[in-house]
Amino acid sequence: MISSPGNPAIKTLKKLKHRKYRRRMDQFLVDDADVFQEAVKAGFRPEQVYSCTALPFLEEFYPVDVKESLLAPISDMVSFSGFIAIFSAIVPDTEQEDDRVVVLDGVQDPANVGAILRCAVQFGVTGAWLNDDCADPFSLRALRAAKGGTFNLQVLRLGKQELELKLEKPGRTVYAADTIGGESLETIAPSQPFALVMGSEGGGVSEELREQADVRVTIPGAGAIESLNVAVAAGIILYQFSSKLPATSSTD
Repeated sequence: MISSPGNPAIKTLKKLKHRKYRRRMDQFLVDDADVFQEAVKAGFRPEQVYSCTALPFLEEFYPVDVKESLLAPISDMVSFSGFIAIFSAIVPDTEQEDDRVVVLDGVQDPANVGAILRCAVQFGVTGAWLNDDCADPFSLRALRAAKGGTFNLQVLRLGKQELELKLEKPGRTVYAADTIGGESLETIAPSQPFALVMGSEGGGVSEELREQADVRVTIPGAGAIESLNVAVAAGIILYQFSSKLPATSSTD
C-alpha cells in the first residue's frame, strides 16, 4: 500500500491535475466509475489504477492500494469514488468523417465543455474542435460532465489558423450561435457537412469566427442564447439540426 505523500505515484497524480502537465505527458486522469467504464468500452485501457477500496470493475486492472487520505484530495469530487486511473491521451483519428462538427470557441467552464460533448454524441455529431481558449476537455470535471462522450468523438484542440483552415472545407456550412439578429433556428434547414460554433459564456462567438460563419443562428424566445447556459443552447441547436438531417448512429 502507498502510504507516503512523497511517493512518486502520488506526485505524478498531483501533476496530472494540471493542464500543462497532462498535455506534456499525453495522459489524463479519470476518477468517475461511469467515465472509466465508458473509456474501457470505447477501447481505451488504463496505464495504472490507484484505489483505496475494492471495486469489482477495477479488478482486472490490478489496482494499487493507496491510503484514502492521500488519494481523495487529488480528486475534486464531493463524494470521492475511491479510485483514480491514469489513461494515455486519445490520438485523434484524422481519417474519421467530420461532416457534423461542433466548434467550441473560448468555452471556459469545464462542465460546459463536457456537457456539450455529451450532447454532441447524443445528436449524431462526429467531431468536436476546441480552440486554445477553451477549458481542457480532459480535465476531471469535463470528463465527468461528458459522461463518456469524449471517447466517442474526434476531439481536436486547434490553434487559430488550424481551425480556420478546417472550417474552410469545400461544401461545409459554418453556423455560429448568436444572441440576437441571426436566422431563427426554427426556419433553418441545415446542410451537411456543417460546423456549429458555440462561443464563450460571456462574450459569445469571437469576431473572427463570426465573420467566417455562413449563417448566424438565434434560438427564438425571450432572452435567446444570452439567457441560456451555453451547453443548453448547444443541445437545443444540435437537437433541431439532427431532427432535420438523415439519422446517424448515436451513443447514449
